[in-house]
Amino acid sequence: MRNNFNEFLKDFLNEDFFWSNSTHNPFVRGLTTKVPVNNREYSQNLPTTNVFEDEWSYKYELATPGFTKKHLTIELENSMLSVKGERVIDHKDNGEYISKEYHSSKFYRSFPLPENIAADEIHAKVENGITTLFLPKLTPTKNKKENRKIEIS
Repeated sequence: MRNNFNEFLKDFLNEDFFWSNSTHNPFVRGLTTKVPVNNREYSQNLPTTNVFEDEWSYKYELATPGFTKKHLTIELENSMLSVKGERVIDHKDNGEYISKEYHSSKFYRSFPLPENIAADEIHAKVENGITTLFLPKLTPTKNKKENRKIEIS
């Protein structure tokens, strides 16, 4: 039934409206998560992300509660900005627990960079469970994208 309805909407609207891969939605285009094969285990708990844009920059805010800068790795490679988090909880038995809900967690999220980014000026910070990535826009004299690790302040 979903396929029939989707086909009806496709004919009516001339595009996939429901159950699409979100590439038609201008608000989520470019936010697709690309997980390399060797990082599939990280894709379970993707942090929700807000993206802001003004005339000078983009700002990505990722919800990363419980993660500090020592748990995070941010890298730029081949015009993809990747954020990886891994927090390991020590499971030593220090007594008789009635309930134990702390657990280790990890995630991997990547974003294709917009074309107008000054890659050498990307920076990040972690504060109150939010990881913020600052992506300054290019000025006419800057046009370089490079592979590098992004430092977190």
